[in-house]
Amino acid sequence: MVTGQAQRDRVAVTSAPGTGASRPHADELDVLRPAASLLVIITHAMQMFAPASSVFYGAILLESQASRHVFFFVSALVLTYQAYRRPRWSSGRFWERRFTSVVVPYVIWTLSYVLLSFTGLRGDTIPSMTGTPLHMLAVVGVQMVTGPGHLYFVVVLLQFYLLFPPLLWVLNRASRWHAALVGLSLAVQVALTIALHYQHADSVIWQDVDSTREVTSYGFYLVVGAVTGAHLPAVRSWMWRHRRAVLATAVTVVAGAEVYYVLTIRSGVGPDGASDPFSPEFIASYAATIALLWLAGAYWAARARQGRPARMVRSASDNSFGVYLSHIVFLDLLSTLGLGRLEPGVPWAVVVLIAVLVSWVGATLLTVAAARTAVSCWLVGRARRPLRGGPPPVGRGTVLRSSSVRRGTVLRPSSVGRGTNFPPLADRATASWPAPHTGTTPETDRQVAMSCDSSEHPR
Repeated sequence: MVTGQAQRDRVAVTSAPGTGASRPHADELDVLRPAASLLVIITHAMQMFAPASSVFYGAILLESQASRHVFFFVSALVLTYQAYRRPRWSSGRFWERRFTSVVVPYVIWTLSYVLLSFTGLRGDTIPSMTGTPLHMLAVVGVQMVTGPGHLYFVVVLLQFYLLFPPLLWVLNRASRWHAALVGLSLAVQVALTIALHYQHADSVIWQDVDSTREVTSYGFYLVVGAVTGAHLPAVRSWMWRHRRAVLATAVTVVAGAEVYYVLTIRSGVGPDGASDPFSPEFIASYAATIALLWLAGAYWAARARQGRPARMVRSASDNSFGVYLSHIVFLDLLSTLGLGRLEPGVPWAVVVLIAVLVSWVGATLLTVAAARTAVSCWLVGRARRPLRGGPPPVGRGTVLRSSSVRRGTVLRPSSVGRGTNFPPLADRATASWPAPHTGTTPETDRQVAMSCDSSEHPR
């Protein structure tokens, strides 16, 4: 029997990032990733099917656009958690894995959206391919460099990958100055957003997209994520001990941001401008949203859930990168088919809800199907899973061949959760799975999964 205290202790990681021991999977991220992906879908569905003049349009976007900041926080956290004070960490190996699980999917999906333009689909991510072949080739080149539509995230992520080795070097050698680093990044973030939001400065590189594709626009969230990853055991323990105070503070901050938004609307600013994601007034709100999602993940992990609910949550986490890459296909399909024409007979809120559900389910099914193909890593950035059987998803794309776990086989980690043959959440990263009957070992399969590990993606 698992006591309440044992459940609460499950949110603490016992192996510190500075040790050489295997670092357990952070179960909180299994909630953050799919939640952030859902917020992205809500943002795009609102932008495509909701009236921009509605005060509720901006109020919803104000919260859903926090997804981009959540993504970058998670990306920096996972990278640093995996690499901080690792004496054998290699930048070459780091980039090798990023190429397979990030660059290749980005190129494939960018070209896919270009090809979809010839099918008649129209949307933000699908470019207009008209003119001479040379002109169309130039359009493809621009798409590759800037990232079509929502794929700007990958462009920013690649910029962060270039900066990550020197950032890791600083974190490793200036451990006493991590708090000062966070404070400095906050000061820079405030100054930059003031310049952008109040139009005191224009974007230097991406002059047509208001710095959406510049890594400098997200510096604070990346630095906070990196410092959190460096001190993950201490941070998650502190968050859990002070969860009630953090919850109350975060809810108050988010509510305050909505009040400020309404007051801004009353001053004559439009809903779109009043909900600008680069508004300096909303930095605290985005940080509060990250804290709320983290607490939701911590509560989930503390409940020691097993069975179907846990498998669904972990699968949603695994699928979130593929959902992010592909959901626009379904939104553009709905738009092309005329979903927006249901208004005014159908309330726009219902239309948006239909769009969110259809795109979420469609992108999930597409990702699940792609994850069972030989090109899974290239399509959705996760290791291939067997068509049937195999271990439960573990939130990081780990895969064993279907022969690894046969019906009736009891898995034998150091401890087993209540009423299940699967390892409890906290032990999942280090559980000892039975060896497959195909001449490979669990370590071999683990290496295959790691070569396609996209755990820091918007999942």
